[in-house]
Amino acid sequence: MRPKVESFLIVVTLSTFLAAILRSPFLGAVAGVLAVIYVYKKLGKDGIRRVFRQILGERNSAGLNVSDDGFIVFSNRYAKALVVDDVPFDYRDHDDSELRSLIVNYNRILDSIKDVNVVLVRQSLDKRDFLSKAYVKLQNLRVQVENDPTNERAKAEIRLLEKIIKKIEEGESPFKYKIYFIVPGATKEEVAGKLELLKSGLASIGIRARGADINELSEALFFRTSAVKVALPSNLPLVSPFVLTRYPRVELVSDGVLLGFELLINRAVMWNVRKSLNPHLLVLGPTGSGKTEFLIALSARLTSHYDVPVVLVDTKGDITARLTKYNVPFKRLNPLVVSPGLLDLEEETPELKAFAVEGVISSTFELGEEASSVLFYVLLETFRNGWRTWNSVFRTLDELDYDDSVKARIRKALVVVRELESGKALDVGKIESEPQLFIIDVSNLSVEEAKRYVILAMLTRLYTHFRRSVDRGLRLVIVLDEAWTVVSRQQMARGVLGDIIKRGRGHGIAVFLATQNVSDFQGLEDLVLENVSNLVILSNGDMKFWEDVGQRFVFLSKEEIRNKLMYLKRGEALVRLSNDPRPLLVRLDTFVS
Repeated sequence: MRPKVESFLIVVTLSTFLAAILRSPFLGAVAGVLAVIYVYKKLGKDGIRRVFRQILGERNSAGLNVSDDGFIVFSNRYAKALVVDDVPFDYRDHDDSELRSLIVNYNRILDSIKDVNVVLVRQSLDKRDFLSKAYVKLQNLRVQVENDPTNERAKAEIRLLEKIIKKIEEGESPFKYKIYFIVPGATKEEVAGKLELLKSGLASIGIRARGADINELSEALFFRTSAVKVALPSNLPLVSPFVLTRYPRVELVSDGVLLGFELLINRAVMWNVRKSLNPHLLVLGPTGSGKTEFLIALSARLTSHYDVPVVLVDTKGDITARLTKYNVPFKRLNPLVVSPGLLDLEEETPELKAFAVEGVISSTFELGEEASSVLFYVLLETFRNGWRTWNSVFRTLDELDYDDSVKARIRKALVVVRELESGKALDVGKIESEPQLFIIDVSNLSVEEAKRYVILAMLTRLYTHFRRSVDRGLRLVIVLDEAWTVVSRQQMARGVLGDIIKRGRGHGIAVFLATQNVSDFQGLEDLVLENVSNLVILSNGDMKFWEDVGQRFVFLSKEEIRNKLMYLKRGEALVRLSNDPRPLLVRLDTFVS
């Protein structure tokens, strides 16, 4: 390699000489490019980085440098830094004794390490720059609405931007804190050991920290114009991360769909569904608290903001009526016109298809083990023969030799199913390609088994279609408001709904569940709570309800429950996003409000 590099140097020198003699800007530019390439080949990426770090060290502090392995080197001593990514709770989440215990343990951990330096960096956004960009975006949105008055997404963004701009002009300024722990030592080995001890100690009291990278080290060590740095000795007893007010991660609440506004400071609360660890949502609240209104507004914003179809199940007709009242466009899937098309399932083998269809029918009509087994073999024989009509299923049932009483129970169920499947089959592919609201309206069906069949069959069609691909982001939202009135525990545990809740997010499916209390899940609370991490809990005057919620979902003290949660009004809620134990009190933004 050396002869090639040296030859390259000759070419660089010759180009530079000719550029100077001929006074040619072109040859000068060529020489410059060749010189950069030569330096890169000569030193390599690591070499250039070392030169940069040496320059940075000389410029900022005499004798101070950063080594390749992330150590801060000054004179004959070393140091390394941890940065706190997240503190999962703050002083409001504990009573006095718990908080004292945390702070004491925090300072014991620092004392055991010795000579730990704590650096707090407070960062603010530039108001003028933010407002300038906001005004440009606002103007563009207004132009969009002028050209297309039906653009609900642009209208919603305009309303939100206007509110945010107003709050900033009134004096609000967003900021955040970063906390660094800098550990010094005589050798690299000593520093590494102390750093690991500090990291595990902080983790034991719930503080997640990691090694700081080169950019974060420069932020912690050297002043920047965009940050105000405060360095604190580690032996101050009351200084700890727990005294900083906790707020959900910025990327989750600064972009996405609008949920509402914080009660105390009127700050907009957004939900970035795509960046959320879990897209499922559970809405809890008694009758009249505003669950349905919230789900309608959220669904309309989701389909416009993320360009995804949203399918709502309407068991009472109130969702359809309210969307019509608010002039929100939607497509109604009336089971008397559009049938589920359960025999059109996109399963690869007759066995899988027979299993899925039998599961829907058996759980809907509660056929029992023997009748379910017979129905499976009837469907399997039908599909193996290549038949795809319900009349073919009846014919197969008549031809097979089974107990007449069992066949009679199956026939009774199939008569109802055939009637519900008499319309045009649901086009699932069309739903995927049309980002709008779809309403499965079963309110006009008087028989509960008929409602259950339509809901479970259509959900099965949707899930079977969408689960054929994985990891493609959010692709479908399913909204179930009070669906437990028609879906039993057995159907949820065995059927498609349980599968969607457990595995749907891997296929881009989000499920929004609304009910009055967790106990409505009839013993399947763990199935829901282990797979749903976003919560909206509306006003409820029951102290026991809030204490159960506070112990199971979030960090809430009894004082907070008595002073705040017991007096929430209609449309006000406690919101927790994506496993973040610091909840927010939010005035939900709906079409009514």
